[in-house]
This record gives sequence, C-alpha cells and structure tokens, in this order.
Amino acid sequence: MAYNAVIDTANGYVKRFGYCDFSADGSFNAGTETQETLIEATAPPVGVELYYVKIVAGAFVEMTTPEKDTIDVVLLPQFKSEKSAEFDLHTSQILERGVEYPALSGNFYACTPDALTTIEATRDVGSYPFLVHPIGYTTILTINNATQANNLLDALRDNMVAVLQAGELLLEQINAAPTKAALDAITDPRA
Repeated sequence: MAYNAVIDTANGYVKRFGYCDFSADGSFNAGTETQETLIEATAPPVGVELYYVKIVAGAFVEMTTPEKDTIDVVLLPQFKSEKSAEFDLHTSQILERGVEYPALSGNFYACTPDALTTIEATRDVGSYPFLVHPIGYTTILTINNATQANNLLDALRDNMVAVLQAGELLLEQINAAPTKAALDAITDPRA
C-alpha cells in the first residue's frame, strides 16, 4: 500500500497521511481534497501542527510564515470551534466535580442538572429524611427537612450558575477573537 497524504485543495495544507488509500476510505472529499503519494514514508516536521505542513516534491515541508498566516485566517472558524468544544468539556467536568457542601466537609456534590432535579424531586415529595450521596460516596448527607434541601440546592445552583456564566464569557471571547494569536491568548482560568 502506498504512503499517501490528503491535501486541502484550496489552501495546500496536509490534512492527514498514512498507509491508506484515503480516496476509498469514506473520509475523502474529492471536492475539497486531493491525495498525493509521497516519495518515502517520512514524518512531518517535528513540533509543527499538521495544518502548517505542505507537500513539496513528494515530501513534507513546513510552511513559510506568510503561508501560516494565511492558514490562520482560513482556519480561524475551525480553531474557534475546537477551543469552544474544549472549554465546554471543561465546564462539564467542573460541574461533575461538584461543590463542597457543607463548606470544609470534604464532601462534594455534582452540580449537574440531573443531580439538581433528583434532589428537587425528592424534596418535593416531602418524604424526610432522605439521603444524598456525595461524589465518591465518602459519607452520606441526611436531609431532614425542606430547609436543609433548599440550602443544598442553593449551594449547587449558585455554583452551577457561576460556572456556566464564566463559561459563557469565555465563549464570547472566543467568538470575538479576531486572529488566531488572540484566540490562543484566551485561557480558561477556572480550576
């Protein structure tokens, strides 16, 4: 089998490569991609993102700075989408990690919508006491009345809202980033 590279037709960057006939694997888009057989099985330049690599005379070559600048403009929507997905995943992880309740207890409760709904439904049934299991089931929290249930729900909701609002601000920054450099400068300060 030949060693091939798939090239973005419009911009000339390498999208993927390997010992595969990509034109027949179902991932190939003949309208936007071409496939080129490489002279020998070499790897792209070390430490260079694949979208900054082109094929010259059957071999991988790192693009020039002006070519990279062009790719940064062309792929900015894709870069924004990828960074948004990364930050969305981090938001989910923070919510799943939960909030410590009561403070300094060492018990963490998930702040996911499902967790909140379960506690709300149990509270609304009004059958006390009921048990709430923290993440890791280290100890069990006994809820004896609606006030205790509401206190836990308030702590979970407050944390969830703060995490989601911070995430929304980060997504707005991502969407507003005018360049890849500006996009790369955006970091998620949430632990």
